Amino acid sequence: GLLQLAEVFPQAKFHGVELSQKMIATAERKFAEKNQQVHVIHEDANRFGVHITSAQMDLIIIHFVLNYVDRPRLMTEAFRCLKPGGLFSVASSTHQCFAGLHGIAAQFVPPEQINAQRLIPEDIDELEADLKQAGFQVAEKQLFRKPVTFEDFDHFYHFAMHSGWLADPLFLQHMSREKIGIYREFAKSLFPFQDVFEAAIVLAEKA
Repeated sequence: GLLQLAEVFPQAKFHGVELSQKMIATAERKFAEKNQQVHVIHEDANRFGVHITSAQMDLIIIHFVLNYVDRPRLMTEAFRCLKPGGLFSVASSTHQCFAGLHGIAAQFVPPEQINAQRLIPEDIDELEADLKQAGFQVAEKQLFRKPVTFEDFDHFYHFAMHSGWLADPLFLQHMSREKIGIYREFAKSLFPFQDVFEAAIVLAEKA
């Protein structure tokens, strides 16, 4: 995170982009606790380039937000804002992330509806191709995979809501305490449930 970078590069200037005022206050508090400063822009990530002049940044980090942004637009703006030789760190889950859970969801929701909600790259090759299309050269890349076990329905539900996996208006508008209780009872036989988290991580350079 930015705080760890601030410890390594204490003279650097840090900027963040966040739409939630609550998250902005949290970030500013955490930086203040470490006697560090951060300039947080209250803005949609799609429009971050509006606030930054061309060739100004040494490093831009975009981690796990690609499902919520216009990917080509964001990458083009990142390329414009970076100095020559600047680095662009991108991390995103892929279509194989929690494939088991998606398989279960497909029994209740049409697959096209699920896919319509997945705007992330299909795999690391697609992410690399997008970056090259925006003008970047790939310096390093890694496919990260980690087994995950959900012990019971409540463990899964807590994770899914706090990670954003189920925090989608399309899902939430059809939920109620009664329905959650029905799902909890129905899903008892599924747990413990094992799946795999997969993420594509790419460090790209503006040549």
